[in-house]
Amino acid sequence: MRGLKRIAAGCLLVLVLVFNGFIGASYVPAPTSLEIASGADGLSVILTWSFVHPDSADGFIIYKNEIPIDSIATDTTSYTDNSQVLGYYYVTAYKGTEESNPSNTVSDTVIVTTNLQIWSFQVPNQPSGFGWDTLTGIGHVYYCYIPQNAEYIDFYLYELGSLAIFSAYEPPYEGIHITAILNMGFTDFNIAPPTGYYNIEDVVLNAYYAVITRLETPSNHFAKVHITSVAVEDIIFDAYYQLVPGLRLLGSATAVEKEKSIVRFPQKYLTVSPNPFTTSTTISLPSMGHPDGIVNAFHGTSSAKSIELTIYDVGGRLVKSIPLTTDHFSLGTDLKSGVYFLKVEGYKPVKIVKLR
Repeated sequence: MRGLKRIAAGCLLVLVLVFNGFIGASYVPAPTSLEIASGADGLSVILTWSFVHPDSADGFIIYKNEIPIDSIATDTTSYTDNSQVLGYYYVTAYKGTEESNPSNTVSDTVIVTTNLQIWSFQVPNQPSGFGWDTLTGIGHVYYCYIPQNAEYIDFYLYELGSLAIFSAYEPPYEGIHITAILNMGFTDFNIAPPTGYYNIEDVVLNAYYAVITRLETPSNHFAKVHITSVAVEDIIFDAYYQLVPGLRLLGSATAVEKEKSIVRFPQKYLTVSPNPFTTSTTISLPSMGHPDGIVNAFHGTSSAKSIELTIYDVGGRLVKSIPLTTDHFSLGTDLKSGVYFLKVEGYKPVKIVKLR
């Protein structure tokens, strides 16, 4: 009988712990159906999502490229990002120190198709037209003399004294789609201009062109073209396509190259223990090599640069910055209860939770 009582008491204790939130699993439901749309200016990003039980959470946390950028109350399921910087988003819900799983990830990444080749319209039996798939963003070359291809072609190549890019609506092809074209010169660009487009633009080697596709439709897309080779009768180019209708942010080849240079180096992780914590926690920075000598700052090398720990709240607001003189230290005695995010240059950000 005493054994049964002990078992019953143990089960009751487990139930009490579960309902008081001490078991690690999160019981906050996750937002669903996250979608992205362009703002009226073509530069802002509007996020919308669904959340069936608003009373089950205190608010939402907006993430961009895995970093929290803001938090809002549960009385709305929409958020506008005005940063004019590309990235991928997800949203979580939180209640107290508990945070839900992420919503679905939505990306506004520009789709790039490289080494495309088209010939002048006057060259027989060669593809002279080009068009983007509006669902995938992938570009394809097409034969203009095949009538069924007219619904897919956005522009074509024509020799009018010199080679030029023609809107697919222009003669002598006279296809279906109206395309706006603007020569932006020899510098890559992140944001397409709102006005100043033409139906025809001369081909210039290494130049970039802003493009608006399918102007006769209410949901046109922005794109850009980079001419990489020009011959007597043909050109080779790279094509960039923004998947979000009406969004003028187009990314940058330079930015892509920079991103690649960053991921060459191994990802480093902060170690935090215990987490969650009540009074204090110990943070350690594994001593892995870094091209900028970040870790060497702890060893007194003259080429090293100083580093610091930055702490943000769930709203993305800076709480404090701490210069680092050692690769392990204690934190938390002066932090209020809640959820925080730690960032150190060269390390993956980490979330910590201080309990009451």
